[in-house]
Amino acid sequence: MSFKDHLEADMNVFLNEHEVGSWHGISIPNQPKNGLPALPSPIVQMLIVVDDDSLRDRKSNASNPTDGVYNADLLFYAKRADFILNFGSIPVVQSFIKFDNRLYKIADVQDDTNMITFTLSRNGS
Repeated sequence: MSFKDHLEADMNVFLNEHEVGSWHGISIPNQPKNGLPALPSPIVQMLIVVDDDSLRDRKSNASNPTDGVYNADLLFYAKRADFILNFGSIPVVQSFIKFDNRLYKIADVQDDTNMITFTLSRNGS
């Protein structure tokens, strides 16, 4: 078994829906183009781990208060392959994402080999 195989197996344990993973609806809103309104984006159900403890740690350890992490509202982990398969790419910082039909701005993206960590902030109420 190769190192990559071990990483994949570990990721499947981490994202296990019977342990800490849960299903959430994710969509990436399309940006308006050429003066036309944005088209609604499909909602994809993805197995995700929401991590409030890591969010609190990142907020308390934020050395750069302008990076947006200090006022983040949600941190989650997802399979990198799920984003590539469903959306064609990984969303970038300052773009928008819908998580369970609530719109968030992406404050931080950590792209590891097989796993993506998103830190999201929500403006307004």
